[in-house]
This record gives sequence, structure tokens and C-alpha cells, in this order.
Amino acid sequence: MSTNSDLSLSKRKLKVLENLDKGHAALHKSLSDLDPEDAFLGTRWSVWDVIKHLDSEGFVDTLESISQGAAHLFPPFTSRAEKLKLDISHLDQTFLRFKTLIESMSEEQLLREATPENTYNTFPALNMIELLERFSNHESNHAIQIEKTLTYVKAFNAREKVVTIITLNTDIDPIVPDDILGMMKHADYLAATLPILDVLEGKFAALPIQLLDNNYKEVVARLIRESKAGLWVVLCISSQPSRVESNCITLATQQCEKVIHYNPHSTNDENI
Repeated sequence: MSTNSDLSLSKRKLKVLENLDKGHAALHKSLSDLDPEDAFLGTRWSVWDVIKHLDSEGFVDTLESISQGAAHLFPPFTSRAEKLKLDISHLDQTFLRFKTLIESMSEEQLLREATPENTYNTFPALNMIELLERFSNHESNHAIQIEKTLTYVKAFNAREKVVTIITLNTDIDPIVPDDILGMMKHADYLAATLPILDVLEGKFAALPIQLLDNNYKEVVARLIRESKAGLWVVLCISSQPSRVESNCITLATQQCEKVIHYNPHSTNDENI
């Protein structure tokens, strides 16, 4: 059986372009009939994902530009459907640039050194055509990944998305009960007013969301999004709810798929 190295450079380049077209078609097939909401669901982030997310170079660049008197603003917020459409369009434009670049390469350019040897990962030095041959199935591989991710999302969507409300009586229980601490230990997001967050400081690992008079609608929307993404979100309220806590409970009850209200001073939990 012949290998790629047995073919002429022109035929190897044509094979790269053929693989790219197949991969791009497979990618679009995996994205067909995609619910925009499902495109933002999946498994939890790795530590590296978080680090890359927090490297806000573009955000800082825009702030610097605005602070120096630039007339433009941050781009407007769009729906997830619009964001997905724009990102796929940008991906297609980059793909066409990539194909055009390969098509224009001469044999001399295809034989130029592209990557040095990486002894740490036992990765050989590659010239341009060797690198392109390895890369030509990149989209095909990720199309399979997308299909598997959507299979997971479809299975998860069949399950209930629960927002848990926990009532705390910090006057009676200055020390938070062990059963509540056990629940909070596994939560991904915890929303509460500042006094409750102060009482709970150091007792939970979740990302805190401060509940304020003017942001309860935003908080509920965040809880809904995160629960749909497969994360466990908790809203902690006082035994005598303030107005903002009451507003938050009402809105969550109206908009969340399911709300479980856990009150350690009550005999039964409430499924709302």
C-alpha cells in the first residue's frame, strides 16, 4: 500500500484539499438543525479552559481604546442564535482563506520547514506538506466530537433542570447545619444577599453571586442558564425573606423548569 510520501507533491496537496473539503462538509452536517441553546451546553470547563477564558486581552484592549477617546463602544449583546450564526460564518471565511493559501503554495513552499522537533511530546519535525497532511482531518475529527457532545446534551435535556433554594435562619443557627454545608459543598453557583454570603464565607466552594435590589432578574436568568448547562445552582435566602429575596423566589418559580425549596426547619421539602 502506498503512503502519502510516495505521491508527488501536487497530488499530496490535492489530497490535503480533498480532506479539508470532506471535513468541512462533515462539520456543517454535525451543525445542521442545531438548536442554538444546545450549542452552548456541554461538560464542565477544565482548568485550562478557565485560564484561557480569564485572559481578557480583547476586553482590556477595547477598554484602553475607549478610555483614550475612541468613538466606538463594545459590540452589542446578541442572542445565542445570532452569535452562533456569526461564529460559523467567521469559521467559513477562515476555512476559505486556509484553502486559498494551500492552493497557492508552490512545491518549494510545501517543502519548507514548518515545525521543529518537540522531544517533550515525541513530535517530529515537519515540513509544510507534512503538517498540512496531519491537519487536513482536523475538522472531521471535531465534527465527530460535536456529534458526541450533542448526544450528551440530548440525553441531559431529558432530565430535570433544578434550581435549589435553601432557607437559612442565621439568628437561630449561627453555625450552619452540617446537612446544608454538605449540599453547598457540591454546588457550582451560590446566589445570596451579602449578609448571607458573609455568614457562609469559607463554607462553600461554589462561585458566589451577590443578590442585590437591582439585579435579581439578572441573577435568576443566570441560575436558569447554568442549570440548563448541567451545573447545580443554589439560592440561599433568609427565614424571613427580604423584598429582593421574595422577588427572586417568585421569578425563579415562574421561569425555572423546576425549583426545590429546602428548609431545614420544615418537615417537608417543596417541589415548586
